[in-house]
Amino acid sequence: MTLDSIMCGDCREVLKTLPDGCVDCCVTSPPYNIGLDYGTADDRKSDDDYLAFTRDYLEQCYRVLKDDGRVCLNIGYKVSTVKEAGIDYVELLNLIKSIGYTLRETIIWVKSKRPDDPQSFCGSNTAWGSWMSASNPICRSRMEFIFVLNKNSFKKHHRGISTMTRQEFMDCASTVWYFPAERSRLHKAPFPVDLPYRCIQFYTYQGDVVLDPFIGSGTTAVACVRTGRRYIGIEQNPDYIRMAEGRIQQEKQQLKNRQVC
Repeated sequence: MTLDSIMCGDCREVLKTLPDGCVDCCVTSPPYNIGLDYGTADDRKSDDDYLAFTRDYLEQCYRVLKDDGRVCLNIGYKVSTVKEAGIDYVELLNLIKSIGYTLRETIIWVKSKRPDDPQSFCGSNTAWGSWMSASNPICRSRMEFIFVLNKNSFKKHHRGISTMTRQEFMDCASTVWYFPAERSRLHKAPFPVDLPYRCIQFYTYQGDVVLDPFIGSGTTAVACVRTGRRYIGIEQNPDYIRMAEGRIQQEKQQLKNRQVC
């Protein structure tokens, strides 16, 4: 196992090469199965295949987690009235429980353009469904879930160094988080660095090992560099890996420049 590196391949196979109990935390956002073109990954599976895919990687994540390990799983909000709109949360939570995880928290990420103005939502303001009619109105999706899971122990077995500020702790110690979504022409579904940054600051100590089996353009690794954590990334698309490595080097250089100043 090589820390601070990104391995290329299907995470279900790559995870099998990692030893048991080597990871302190997993922070990830898997493909939502809504038909996005990631270049190498299939994002249009049948419901049964997607559930099987989800079980495969979550079981491997469970194995590589330490006894006091945590998982922060970012999943998009399912619009049940739209065909092929992602995973059913009842099925997902039942699957999570059957593997052995305990649901620690459910955090709602509100995609607000400005944290001081929760009504400044990201995305389109165009309503879907039947306009001003009870025929089939559909609520606009302006939030996502972050399911925080425990392996066995709720409490960390060792005392480490926390790196969050008082304000960061106050912002994270809430089941509703407000920050903008990320937009990128280079990746189909990037998440903002605020998401892994908050999860890492709140649920890990300095020097802990953080895994992202769907690291994409490297956002979780950037957050790890920024917070002094070690990372293990997995990604199928070599183009995304090159992009991620460029972002990581840029973050390291910026960190070095700040230390010099």
